[in-house]
Amino acid sequence: MIIFLTFSVILATLVLQGLTLPMLIRALGLAGVSGPNYEEMEARRIMAEAALKHLERTGREAKPEAATLFDDLKEHYRRRLTSLPREGEEQNEADAEAYKEYLELSLNLLRVERETAVQLRNNGRINDEVLRQLLRELDLSETRYRAAA
Repeated sequence: MIIFLTFSVILATLVLQGLTLPMLIRALGLAGVSGPNYEEMEARRIMAEAALKHLERTGREAKPEAATLFDDLKEHYRRRLTSLPREGEEQNEADAEAYKEYLELSLNLLRVERETAVQLRNNGRINDEVLRQLLRELDLSETRYRAAA
């Protein structure tokens, strides 16, 4: 009888409660969004929102000639924001796919720039030092785009 009671107590306290605890946490809404790289995604989203707010504030005070620059930067950050889900919401596949296409197109454009820079050096229009500087900048941009992908 003592062994049966011990078994029943162990079953009720550990196994039954242990199996129902995740469902209870989800039902009460206490489960936060988690997963691989969640903190990084959340930090990227907050950083992009802050940059967008700063662009909107400084864009109002900027010269009219710089309006297109501010518009381009705002569009870039809006695209980044749409690719990052908010807490508790699913990522919109269409937005994520559009941002992925944007990154792929940007990488292709960097490849074209790289080929053009090498061709300019081969034609004698720029020297090796200028080519190295241009390729370094293109490499940094490519690394940035690949990290975002």
